[in-house]
Amino acid sequence: MDYRPLLLAMLALVGACSAPPLQPTTPEAQAQRVLCDRSYPVGSALPRKECVAALSDDERQRLSSELQDRFKPRTVQVPSGGK
Repeated sequence: MDYRPLLLAMLALVGACSAPPLQPTTPEAQAQRVLCDRSYPVGSALPRKECVAALSDDERQRLSSELQDRFKPRTVQVPSGGK
């Protein structure tokens, strides 16, 4: 029995698996990146995977300043009870 085709197929498979993953280089590809995090909810042994889009530094700064503006303490004027 000739094992050469099987051996060549296995070598091709192993070679393809050992190649490093490609990193996105274009801005469009980087904008589509996703960051995932695995956490365990309280009372559960099953992990929960949460994925969000990766943000650039400018977007992260803009969102941070928007949240700070939204939750700024506002001054409240108490009406006086005088006559």
